[in-house]
Amino acid sequence: MKLKKVFAGVVAAALACSTVAVSAFAAGEKSYYDFGGQQVTWGTDADGDENPDTAGVGTDSWIGTLDENGNGTIKVPVTNGDTVEVVCNSWTDFADHVMFTANGEDVTPAQSVTFTITEDITEFAIDIAWGEADGDNCGFNDWCGNLVIVTAGDPVETPETQAPADDDPQVGETEPAPGDCTGDAGGDDNGNTSVDDGGNNNPGTGVAVAVAPAVLAAGALAAAVVIRKRK
Repeated sequence: MKLKKVFAGVVAAALACSTVAVSAFAAGEKSYYDFGGQQVTWGTDADGDENPDTAGVGTDSWIGTLDENGNGTIKVPVTNGDTVEVVCNSWTDFADHVMFTANGEDVTPAQSVTFTITEDITEFAIDIAWGEADGDNCGFNDWCGNLVIVTAGDPVETPETQAPADDDPQVGETEPAPGDCTGDAGGDDNGNTSVDDGGNNNPGTGVAVAVAPAVLAAGALAAAVVIRKRK
C-alpha cells in the first residue's frame, strides 16, 4: 500500500443521456479515513511511509464518531468503481476476535472487509456495531480508532450509465402521436383537428413530446455492493 494520495481536480464526465460520477483519483490510488471514539486525536500511518495518513476527530479524514457502545453509521466518500476496505486498528493483540461488524460483516484485527461500489454514488454508508467484550478486554471505549481505505477504480457500467440504443428518443426529439408515424398531431392540411365541441373545429395543438434522459439522483441511490473479505 505504498501509494500516496494525489489530489487532482474533480473530473466531470457524461455518457449520452446519463450522468456518471468519475473519481478524482486515478485507478489504484488510495485515500484514507478514520472513525471511532471521540478521543481519537492522532493519525494512522496506513501506507507504511512513517507519515500519518489520517488525523483523527475533527479533521478532514474523520468520517464518524461512534456512540458510547461503539455503534453508529460512517459515511465514506466514494465514486463508481471504488473499493472500500474497513480495517480494525483497535485491540490488535486479539487478532481473531470480532471487534465490530460493518454492514453485518465481521471485522477483526486480522481480517478486514472490502466493499466494491457499483453505482453512481458519492457517499457509501456503513453501519458499525461493536462486538461483545472478551472479559475486560476488547470492549469499545473513546480511544478506539479504526481505518477505512478507499482505492479508486474504473467506473462499473450499469444500465443507468450506458448510452441509449440508437432508436431511443433523444432530448428535443418528438414521439409520434398515436396512429401517426410522422410526429404530427393529425388533422387537415391547415393544421386543424376535429373536436366534438358542439360543431366547432379547434386548431390542433400539434404538441411535440420532449423526452428527457433519466437523471441520476446520486444522494437517493442505494449502493449495490459486492463484499469480499481480506486476510
